[in-house]
Amino acid sequence: MTSFHVAHPPRRNAHWESAREHGKAWALAMGMLGGRPWSEDAFDAMEIARMCALGFPDAPSLALNLLNDWFVWALFVDDHCVMAFKRSRNVDGATQYVERLVAVMAGERPAKANPAELGLADVWARTADVMSADFMKRLARSTTELLRGNSWELAHMARERTPDPFEYVGFRRHGGRHLWATNLVEISQGTELPDELRATPPLRTLEEAFADGLALLNDIHSYEREIASERETSNAVRVAATFLDCGAGEAVRHVETLRAARLQRFEHAALTELIPYLEERGANASVHARAIEYVNALRDYQSGIAEAHRHSSRYTSGPRDASSRPTRYRERHSLRKNSAGYPFALPSFYMPWKPTVNPHLAEARFYGRRWAQEMGIVGEAPGCVWDARRYDSLELVLFAALTHPRAPRAKLEHLGIWDIWAFALDDHFVRAYKATHDLAGAKAFVERLPAFMPQGSAAAPHPTSPVERGLADVWTRTAPGMRDEVRSRFPDYVMAFAEGNLWELGNDVQKRIADPIDYVEMRRKTSGTELSTQLGFLSMAEPLPIELANSTQLRNLVHAFADNVGFRNDIFSYRKEIEDERDVNNGVLVLQHFFQCELQQAVEVANAVMTCSVQRFERIVTTDLHSLFDELRLNARDRQAVREHAGALASWLAGDLAWYGETGRYAAR
Repeated sequence: MTSFHVAHPPRRNAHWESAREHGKAWALAMGMLGGRPWSEDAFDAMEIARMCALGFPDAPSLALNLLNDWFVWALFVDDHCVMAFKRSRNVDGATQYVERLVAVMAGERPAKANPAELGLADVWARTADVMSADFMKRLARSTTELLRGNSWELAHMARERTPDPFEYVGFRRHGGRHLWATNLVEISQGTELPDELRATPPLRTLEEAFADGLALLNDIHSYEREIASERETSNAVRVAATFLDCGAGEAVRHVETLRAARLQRFEHAALTELIPYLEERGANASVHARAIEYVNALRDYQSGIAEAHRHSSRYTSGPRDASSRPTRYRERHSLRKNSAGYPFALPSFYMPWKPTVNPHLAEARFYGRRWAQEMGIVGEAPGCVWDARRYDSLELVLFAALTHPRAPRAKLEHLGIWDIWAFALDDHFVRAYKATHDLAGAKAFVERLPAFMPQGSAAAPHPTSPVERGLADVWTRTAPGMRDEVRSRFPDYVMAFAEGNLWELGNDVQKRIADPIDYVEMRRKTSGTELSTQLGFLSMAEPLPIELANSTQLRNLVHAFADNVGFRNDIFSYRKEIEDERDVNNGVLVLQHFFQCELQQAVEVANAVMTCSVQRFERIVTTDLHSLFDELRLNARDRQAVREHAGALASWLAGDLAWYGETGRYAAR
């Protein structure tokens, strides 16, 4: 039996008996008991009121009743979907069921309401009586994600497809109950989070780690029911066993290790990130106090729900199959120091697209080198990022030509200097701040960068480094040709890339190797994915509307793209980052540390992640984008823009892989 660590002892709400009585009476009144999926005995055995009493130990009696009813409703919907739709693989029926519930939150009342609709209408109205309109909008979005998670799961079941690990984490977080439950935590406290607290990145990190830890716990406990009885494909234990080709016992150990890491990430964000972030931005004492209260309430919920899983008839202690089969990896190789990929053998990369080189490479090379020299990025002076020999070995304009093979000459030249600037920022940051662990200097450097991308008639300050000078110059070349909404947002993508260096430096200073989830999500930023994607839009014949770029389908496409790009870079840059720079921010190192395995084994797992990401990319293009076209009823022009965007990203992936065979950036020196 798996032993689950709980940092904070659970407490039970004193009003739990009255909540139990109220909850059963409410479920009966809504028509949820006495038939399928719940008999009264089955309902009693689940001990839902006890679960809520442990999760919300300080909630007043009336609030606990409301929270209990929300839990009853959510679990009823979950079980009803299993009975009515999942066992028969009725995707259309589930979609209609879910969308009727979404309509209830918009104020619609079906003529013949089912128990789920009656229950939602009731708890929705009671919640609206005690919470603000802004809170109800957030709750509606979160509840919609929760409901549509059932459709996502069923679609995978219908295809008999097990998602890959990072695809699954994203779904489970937003389509599961635990991120949704952070809204209920606010209800339990009777006060809402102030806007200046809710919008902070540390709070988002904290809530996501909170939700991940509980979701993984739930997946271990519910494995037998979901896999054996419900034939689910979306369970972390099954995902791990499929991805790693191992037995259920070993998969459980990996999932529990990941769960413990997510709990540690929660505490790390709570203790070292949230309050300092508020202090740096001058938040008042009441915001600080509210942050501490909220974090403590999340801790209570974590420990209470973990305790409830041990006693509810709804869950078991995990898979009965405790056998362990070692994960299969390639044998370790002995390599020369100057061999590609040293100190390991490069895996065989899956890449279904062929790279091509932009025909304007020669002109763009000349243009890029001259620009880099004018900016002081290349030269012999002490402040230059590279000397001429080093710059030539990097082949940065070739990178642009391979990743944008169809860009016209002027656009390729423009993209080439953006790539030169981005690589220069990276290397300048390593030399100036990472090498000396100068966190204060690094923060000051990053905080100056937005001033070199002024909006409107504002002027940039005088640059103090080639990186600042280069950014100011490339921005003046870029901004005039942008649509207003793109111009106002573009600096955010540049800053996400730059600020990723601060996250990495913080890890280096603390010698903290991130957990796989934390690492992948930050790597999507530090690899410059958002910036690369936005730069790709500059070379498109037709601009992609903002609402399409922000759609779920295209966001998922970009994430699949990012995971492939990030882990490929980590494989090729391992020697440079680990041996030369003493960096701890490398996906191969993260996997080796997490699995406690040999280096070559970690490389093979990283390549498996890359393979899954490309396959996910292909599936989104062939299946999900068509759903997007139908959902939004896109015209022919917008459909073509989406296809062009997807094709450009595919070309980028193929060109990126080809570039690693040409650049001297990662070779041993």
